[in-house]
Amino acid sequence: MTKQKMSDAQSTVPEGEAAIRELLQDAGRRPEPPAQDMAVIRAAARSAWEELVESRQSRWPLTPILRGLALAAMLVLVVMTGWWLQVENVPDATLVATLELSSGEVLIGDVSAAAGAELMTGTRIVTAAGGSAGAALRVAGGQSLRLDTGTTVRFLSANTVELTRGAIYVDSPASVSEQASLIIETPLGSVMEVGTQYEVRLNGGETLWVRVREGEIRLTRDGVSHPAVRGEALKVERDGSVTRAAIELHGTDWNWVLERAPALEIEGRTLQSFLDWVARETAWEIRYDNADIEASALEIRLHGTIENLQPDKAMAMILRASGLAYRLEEGELLVLRP
Repeated sequence: MTKQKMSDAQSTVPEGEAAIRELLQDAGRRPEPPAQDMAVIRAAARSAWEELVESRQSRWPLTPILRGLALAAMLVLVVMTGWWLQVENVPDATLVATLELSSGEVLIGDVSAAAGAELMTGTRIVTAAGGSAGAALRVAGGQSLRLDTGTTVRFLSANTVELTRGAIYVDSPASVSEQASLIIETPLGSVMEVGTQYEVRLNGGETLWVRVREGEIRLTRDGVSHPAVRGEALKVERDGSVTRAAIELHGTDWNWVLERAPALEIEGRTLQSFLDWVARETAWEIRYDNADIEASALEIRLHGTIENLQPDKAMAMILRASGLAYRLEEGELLVLRP
């Protein structure tokens, strides 16, 4: 077709169709959607086209305006479907955590949370104030992240969590790589772990408490780094002042952490392996009354489940079932014969 003929053909295109053509040209080529989604789009477009053909065959001929509206409707269908596909397949979205435990009112975004839910970058999690609301997350890097009541956090990236209210507890095992270390961002400073267990609590945006139960953390405020180790707490005021204090590693202040501890799979585990888990969750020191009991702990195999039991309660039940007793004094758990 000559340029003149092409120009003449374009001039005969109805005004509505010309506008649609211009819109498609400006939009450019879009990424190819998955095959199953294309099938849905084609089916919907075919249905719309069949209705158009049927109307042509009827005694009510389509005017150029109605024909343009029909084409526009199909265009909107394709554009809107393409937009939905882009939202659902955000290229920058990364799986950052999985919800292991949820109690009370917990929201992921604006949706009620349920165990097993997957969290992507940018996701906000909120636990209701008061009551038993709380959650436990397994971060992609391997850490256990627990949320107290009245807490709001958001995953800025795979290893950066923004805390805007409430408290979180991080249990980071030694196997976590340095690249996967978590950074907790708050309005009053940033907290970075160094293979540890610690709590970060923001009180009404006025004070920030960081309590270290194991290992070491570094709190950064106004470009200054403040380290803290096991048994220490840092208190940051809004004016930027940082003070240090000694803390207890166990006791009622840590009960909320135990209440949100994900259950351990005990089937086939040794008693000693189970007690090692209890010790990590409670910060108790495990001691055996004699060498024979310690040897038994390596031989006794556990069966069943401790689901819905927090670590200290599960410990009492398991020791009784194993024919053993215990005595707890000042953070030391002594395992002995009845």
